[in-house]
Amino acid sequence: MGVRAYGRETLASLPIDVDKNMNDRSLSNINSLQVNEHITITARGANRNLHPSLNRYDSETDGWYVSKDNNDIERKFFKDDFSVDSSSQYTGDVGSFTWDTTNKLVKCTAPTSRKRLYTTINEGIGIYSTKVILTNNPGSSAVDFQMFVGRYVIYCYVSASLGTWSCHLRHVSNQSVDIAEMYISPVTEPIVITAALDSASIKLYHNGVLKATYNAGIDTEKGVFGIEAGARITTSVYELTYSPPLSYADDFGTTPVSGSATITLPEVA
Repeated sequence: MGVRAYGRETLASLPIDVDKNMNDRSLSNINSLQVNEHITITARGANRNLHPSLNRYDSETDGWYVSKDNNDIERKFFKDDFSVDSSSQYTGDVGSFTWDTTNKLVKCTAPTSRKRLYTTINEGIGIYSTKVILTNNPGSSAVDFQMFVGRYVIYCYVSASLGTWSCHLRHVSNQSVDIAEMYISPVTEPIVITAALDSASIKLYHNGVLKATYNAGIDTEKGVFGIEAGARITTSVYELTYSPPLSYADDFGTTPVSGSATITLPEVA
């Protein structure tokens, strides 16, 4: 999360003008918004006493909240690029992961068993994405990597050479049953896995290319977002991103996230 902002407060309220250029403000992918609507950008985070005299908050490790001013529900955009130590915002085997803020990654090095790192997401539907590299398989056996998206798990069976990934979508209530599959070969690193969930379907993407779709009885309850590093190998995660479900009309052919506002905010002192 490369932008730091302080305060549990509204940072900006932006009108949506007729041509949607936001008067040269940096805001894109806003086709789901209507003319004369407003959105409010709110920074929220855990109280870390960064400015004791004002009792301010640090929202860098908790994401930006965006809501429409016309009584729409508040939705959270979550992006962690590991440019700062965000370990306090995660649950699981946090001590097994190392934050490398210089190289902007979080790493789990050759654990003896699988290790999890995740955070809670307040909506089940949305767009989940992670960028990951697996290295240093010491043996001749296959390894694995998992991604948690709401109430679903993407289990990836990775060949011993790390050159082929077989990814299987499963519901958390029955992780022995595959409901969708995608295959990645040859592997070009880093691998970006994206899952787009709405009330009608789940779509799986590899590096922006649609690979699989599941559209039967989607579980939209809120869940978690995170990863599970496999045993023996080194798992390096460069980004975890969640975008709320504003629109799902895009086929991800040109952009990794559709229908969500991309907002560039200034440094706030």
